[in-house]
Amino acid sequence: MDDEKIYQKKKNNLRNSFLLVILSLFLYAILWGVFFQSTLDIVDANNRSESIVIVGNVPPNVTSVIIENGDASIYLIAGGNKSIQCNATIVDWNGDTSVSNATSIFWHSGGTTLKTASDDNNNHYSNTNCTLDYSYGDTYTLTALCQFNVTYYANNGTWTCSVNATDNTSLSSEGYDNISVEALLAVNIPNTIHYGTVNALAVSNENITNVTNWGNVDIDLNVEGYGWVDGDGLAMRCTLGNIANISLHYEKYNLSASTLGALNFSQFNSTYIELTDTAVLNPFNLNQRQDDNNIDNATKQTYWRVYVPLGVAGTCNGTVLMGAVYSNS
Repeated sequence: MDDEKIYQKKKNNLRNSFLLVILSLFLYAILWGVFFQSTLDIVDANNRSESIVIVGNVPPNVTSVIIENGDASIYLIAGGNKSIQCNATIVDWNGDTSVSNATSIFWHSGGTTLKTASDDNNNHYSNTNCTLDYSYGDTYTLTALCQFNVTYYANNGTWTCSVNATDNTSLSSEGYDNISVEALLAVNIPNTIHYGTVNALAVSNENITNVTNWGNVDIDLNVEGYGWVDGDGLAMRCTLGNIANISLHYEKYNLSASTLGALNFSQFNSTYIELTDTAVLNPFNLNQRQDDNNIDNATKQTYWRVYVPLGVAGTCNGTVLMGAVYSNS
């Protein structure tokens, strides 16, 4: 009996110990979970940061440059200036009014001229203050309107326009466009070749007529003439006389040499070239103008005389045509 009691007592003690261990583990798990979760919450709360950056300035961006509204070629004006437009679209993400200035260069890039060269009417033009149009597009976009007055003797070939936009912190960018300047064949001569008063059966004094190259290539000359209508075989029609006209072979020219003083008919014939009613190509080698300050380097003299036959009187008038062709020299 005593052994039975002792056995039951040990059994109860062992069960109680086991229950105590289970209870302790349960309590430990609860306490550990609370502590660990709190620790996780603390770690999560301190592991998130907000990223912040302040953008100071963005350079302007020249998104496009267009010469003469996108035309393929430029045709110059004989003896004059042609206004050329080179316009750029500019975007600045700081706002279009951040762009403070735009400059432009228009140069003959198809030759030896450099963008950095000095201005010269033959090959290089600058605009240091293009017009800015802030009303164009949205609040980030504007246009630069750049104008150039290009002379008639500007070189033919490929030209490039660059536009540089600068903002109020001196950041900048640049854009480009190309265009072809066409060859221009043109001459300028006086309205009249006046021989003055010439007696019948006499050769006039020499008339000196200047021919000026009004184009942008070196030229030779086609020469022809007529009296009343093209092809009539006459040099002049006269107001009086029984013949009342002067034949073409009585008006002559020399494109290279002057012969001063009075000449007889034989000397006249041997020194000058007969005018014809069809164009005759004459070597002349008149250069394209090169000097911006002096037109004389694009001007040459031509020399003219007329013989007055019997049978004409009064005032005689005719037409002389001188046309430019590409020089072979």
